[in-house]
Amino acid sequence: MSEPVSHLLNLFDALAEPDKQSVVAEILRRSPQGEADIPDAGFDALAGKLFAALDAEEDGRRAGR
Repeated sequence: MSEPVSHLLNLFDALAEPDKQSVVAEILRRSPQGEADIPDAGFDALAGKLFAALDAEEDGRRAGR
């Protein structure tokens, strides 16, 4: 792993959970189209976790209204 990637991951680890979820969502939006190194099952699991986290965040905002 390169030093810039390692540094980026360390910064990510320091974020609050809602910010981490936002970063993951944005990275997924920016991911290259076409073939990916992530197996379908891994990608499906990652997407499921992301959508669950986004749903929880939205539910939290609704509860705060």
